[in-house]
Formats: sequence, structure tokens, C-alpha cells
Amino acid sequence: MVGARVVEAGGDAAGRAQAEALFADCIDPDADYSLNDRRELVEQLATSPGFVATIACEGDEGERYLYAIAGGGVRVVELADSRDATRALAPRGKRSPSVTAKDPEAVDDLIAALAGSEEDEWVSADDDGGTAIPYRWPTRDALVHALARAAPRWRQRVVRVLAACGQQHVEAVVEAGRVVCVPLHVVADRPADVEAFYRVTNLAPPTDGDRLEVAIAASAPATRPPQFDPARPLTTGGKRQRSDAFSQVRAALRGRDPEPAIQALVAAVRDPANAGATFAELRRDAYRELAKHPHPAIADLFRWGLEHEPDDVVDTVIYVAWRQDALFAELPALAASYAARGDARTAHRIALALAEDA
Repeated sequence: MVGARVVEAGGDAAGRAQAEALFADCIDPDADYSLNDRRELVEQLATSPGFVATIACEGDEGERYLYAIAGGGVRVVELADSRDATRALAPRGKRSPSVTAKDPEAVDDLIAALAGSEEDEWVSADDDGGTAIPYRWPTRDALVHALARAAPRWRQRVVRVLAACGQQHVEAVVEAGRVVCVPLHVVADRPADVEAFYRVTNLAPPTDGDRLEVAIAASAPATRPPQFDPARPLTTGGKRQRSDAFSQVRAALRGRDPEPAIQALVAAVRDPANAGATFAELRRDAYRELAKHPHPAIADLFRWGLEHEPDDVVDTVIYVAWRQDALFAELPALAASYAARGDARTAHRIALALAEDA
């Protein structure tokens, strides 16, 4: 989140043009700046003759700052979220709190119910059948309805969530069959700084009418994995059963005839039954082991993984892809092909794989 307002730009024409260009760079909401990067740009702006401006920005952890530039210096104001408009009353919620699935084998259902955030690629299961609630959401409605979908699937009785919905910070409380979400106020030592923040960000101060409440539906039945079938050990049963089966097949890769194990493991990694966060570690281990063996089916699997795997698994694919000589030789042409098709995401992933061997 970035907001700004220029009051005055002094100096000669060249100096004003330079300051205005630096100002535009400083407040670019799409720039990949850390808080320190933006702070350095603000300090450079302050050296521009006669430059007076107010800039609001947000840090990586959701903290908010106001920079008042005047007289060649910068006054830095750290703003706080509050449940009250007139005094600092800290929220009781947590940023990205963890919740645990009632059925550890159905944690994917819990993750799917939390879809709709701006961080979906980073939401994954942990070893205890839990996951973190994302922090950034496009709207309050998206957050509240996701919490209402997911709540019947987690064990916790009360969950308090801090979240950023667009430019607005909110606190949502999930308990007693409902989700209640209220926007948080911005407070500072000087009321004028609060007014300046709302003015430059074009945000309206919260009102009592901004409270949003949604009822939680009755508990939905969990989608359990298929019952274990000894004839299909790699794609049925729970995580532990499949992990044992994957380990046996990986061990067979080191035998005299690895061909059956290669075909079985390649098929299992691509099988939709092993998709999702619950089985991500199984797929990562399979990629690591398969990478050691030159085989057309394995090279084809890696091509598929570079395009289809989520970020937390493709990191492993990228890291070990260099071991596949035939695949590695064709990666530059493959990257160009994806770029020409407009698939910048896959082209970038291939470029990262190439860089691993640089």
C-alpha cells in the first residue's frame, strides 16, 4: 500500500523534473521495494530544494508509516492499528494464525476452503495436519466467506485473525457459529498525522456500520483419501501409507532393473490422487531421486513439473533439473517457446533452472 500527496516542488525546472521522477518511482505500488528501499528514496526526495510532500506506505509485516517531507528533512511517523478510533487499543487477533484440520488426512479440504486470498500459492499443510490462514485478501467479503467455509473443518473453537483486505486492515473473530469482521482504525500520537494518512491513501475512517457478520454453515463432511488398496499403494490410503510405498519404489530405482520403478514413480507423481499440499513432500522426494537417472520419461516428468507444480514443489524441480542432461540441453529453447506463448511464469521457472547450473 502506497499513498502520497505533493504540496510543493521548488527549485529550477530541471530540479523539479528530477524530483518528480524520483517521487513517481518512490510511490510506484508495483515496484518490488522493501521498506528500507522506499525509505532511502524518501530521504533522497527530502534533499530536493523546496520539496514538500506526505507519503504513506506499508512494510512487509503490515506495519504502516507516514513520511512528512519538508525543509530538507523527513519526519517519520509509525502508525498503529487499533480497535478504537480515539486511543491505541491493540487488536487481539494474530497475523496468519495456524489452524488444525479435524481430520489430518483431509487437510487439503481445509486449504481449499481458504482459497481466494492473494497468497494462495504459499498456503500449504504442515506435518500436524494444519495450515496458516493467509494474511492478504482482495476484499473483506472474500476473507469472511473463506473463514466461514473453513471453520467447520478446523479444531479450534475460537480463532482471531488479523488481515489486510486491499488497503484496509481488519480483525475477524471466528466463534460460536459466526464470523465477525471489523475494520481497524489507524492511530498516532498526533491526530493530524491520522488525518494525513487517510487523506493521502484515499481511505475512509471506519464507522460502526462497517461491521460484517456471516453465519458458519454446519460442519461439512471431510473428503477422505481413497481406502488403501494394496494393488495401488502409491495412489490410495493416507499420507503415511503412501510415504512407505514411495520409499520402497525409490529404493528399487537403485536395483539392477530400475525401469519398472521409474515408470511407477513417474506415474504416481503426475497422478491427480497425489496432487495438493498433503502429498507435496512425497513428490519432492520423488523428483530428487528420479533426477539421478537419465530416462526420457523422467525428463518428460520434469518438463511437466516446471509447468504445473506449485511454487513450493517447483523449487525442488528447479534445483535438481540440471542432473537431467537431455532436458537441460533443451531448456533454452523450451523457455523461448513458453515466452512466445505468453506463459511468462513457466519461462521464468525454466530460466531459474538454467541458473542453478551457472
